[in-house]
This record gives sequence, structure tokens and C-alpha cells, in this order.
Amino acid sequence: MARHHRLFALLVDPADVGAPPPACLGLPGDVSLSQAAAALTAALDENPALKRLGLRIGDETVGVVTRTHVTTHGLPGPGGGPGEDNRARPRGPGAGDGATWPGTPIDFEIIEFRCVDASCDRVELRIHVDDDPACPDEHGNMELMP
Repeated sequence: MARHHRLFALLVDPADVGAPPPACLGLPGDVSLSQAAAALTAALDENPALKRLGLRIGDETVGVVTRTHVTTHGLPGPGGGPGEDNRARPRGPGAGDGATWPGTPIDFEIIEFRCVDASCDRVELRIHVDDDPACPDEHGNMELMP
């Protein structure tokens, strides 16, 4: 079993074996478990109609996260769960000086990309932009949504 599959197994729903969901959360390869849990919480909070979400860490597809699984079992780390106020975090030293720490940020915004083909419902959610994601159905690069 690959590294990310073992490390992030708590986040995915082992009972979900259906077709790949149209939406996927892509996270950088150096993300921690608690950062991934916080990103999943934010993605589910910002998209209430979303019931299933693919999870990709780096270039590796980890599995499918379902709202039912998250609601039943919760998520690890300080992020809480969907619907909780996840903004009430203490600010660390230097939080307002514009400096950045190495690694994946813990304060982030979900960035949404959609396929440019009107007949395709593929969505890519990210907390980082290192490249323009391509539609998995080979429709070309996806479009950044406002």
C-alpha cells in the first residue's frame, strides 16, 4: 500500500466503491493529516450539496471521502467537522507580518476549478495552485472559478 493510502486512510470511506465522484480535492504531497482534514472540512462546508469527494495527495489518488463517513466518524486534527466554526483558531507569532513558514499553509481558501466543456461536470478543489489542473476526461485545462 502506498504511503498516502496508509497515512490518510482515516479520511476516506472504505465502503464507497462506486464510480469516481465528479469533484476531487487535490492537496500537495507534503500536507499533514490535520491539514488534509481541515481542507476537507472547508471543502464540505463551502459545498453543502457535495456528498462525495475524491481525495488526491500529490500525484496519488487516495480514495473517496463521503459526507456520511465524515459526519459519522469525524475528522482527525484541530479542524473539527463540517458545520463547525473552523475559523476560531488562535493566531501564532508573526501572523500579521506577511512572512510565511515553510510547508503547506494551515490557513487557506478552497480554490475551485471546473472543466471548460459545458457537458462535463468535473470539479477540482485545491488549497494551492502549482499548475492548472487538467480535466480527467481529457477536455484540456480546467477553468478557475471566481
